Amino acid sequence: MIYSKKSVGELCHVLPGYAARGKLEVASMGGVRGVQLRDVTPSGELEVGSLSAYAIPGNIERYRLADGDVVFRSRGEWTTAAAIAAPITEPLIAVMPVFILRPRVRGLDPRYLAWSINQPTGQRALDEKAQGGGLRMIPK
Repeated sequence: MIYSKKSVGELCHVLPGYAARGKLEVASMGGVRGVQLRDVTPSGELEVGSLSAYAIPGNIERYRLADGDVVFRSRGEWTTAAAIAAPITEPLIAVMPVFILRPRVRGLDPRYLAWSINQPTGQRALDEKAQGGGLRMIPK
């Protein structure tokens, strides 16, 4: 299957991360590990093992990451993506302004999706959609 000329929205469900109402509190025990902007590098790497755990109230299922998802930095100087390629053994969520890209097309490799977003052509396409002057933002 050829994916060229398809938008991310056509290939994936674009889901928002958890919107914290204030500062996230690091959990002293337990908690849920969360992916924030700082956790996705400019080169599109994500080290799942070093993520902080937070005390998140309420139901987290809609923000929960699954194998095969891609996390996308929607704000800041660089708007890179990272694939969740390793098996997830405990709850892991995305925290806004990180978006979850969940492939809706069978056979779409999340590592390829993240790689293509991080390429210069993908970054140029995102630059065309960017809003804001001081703090760039890619709208959903």
